[in-house]
Amino acid sequence: MPGPVAARPARPAIVSVAFWLQLASVVVLLILVGLVVVAAVHHNGQVDRVIERVPYADPVEVSIERRVNLLMALLSGVPALLLAGWLAATAFRLRRGSNTARILVFVAACGQVLLCPALGCFGALLVRTQLAADPGTGGSSYPTFDLAGGEQSEFDMMIEVQSPTLDLVFGMVSLGLLLVPVISAVVVVLLRRPDAAGWFSRRAAAVHARSAAGSR
Repeated sequence: MPGPVAARPARPAIVSVAFWLQLASVVVLLILVGLVVVAAVHHNGQVDRVIERVPYADPVEVSIERRVNLLMALLSGVPALLLAGWLAATAFRLRRGSNTARILVFVAACGQVLLCPALGCFGALLVRTQLAADPGTGGSSYPTFDLAGGEQSEFDMMIEVQSPTLDLVFGMVSLGLLLVPVISAVVVVLLRRPDAAGWFSRRAAAVHARSAAGSR
């Protein structure tokens, strides 16, 4: 006959706190994705409004502005959406005592540390590449766009004027980008505490004991 199965230990309160904090980070990430979409749509509308005021703007320059806007939105929104899915998928397994989910939470936290500066460098490189790929036509009758920091076109100067809406959106996005890694760091600290780590180890041993008893 199979031996007694280890009783399921009670979940420490610290694990529950980590679970709710992780869900909070998922909510923040989804809000960030929404803000990125709002900013991209608003900026694209701003390009349209500037074109109405500067109908002679260089089409190449306008195309660059739209492509950079889309690239930056994708670079910001897609990783945030993927991270939100990762954290949401692991949160409920974490609450049930999955040590694998706990490890995946650690991986996500480490990934954020590496991903944030990498995205910043990659985004700057993409913007630079886009501008260098279409520097404008030398014989164009449109105002020139100087990559070396010289005279800017009227379109470029007008598009750089930020609206209060975009200033607010960018401020909220910046706050969220700081908040999510902080929450992740707190979750990692909580899950590494001895009482939480011991609970996950006992849960893993209990699952192994039940599997072994069922196979007999």
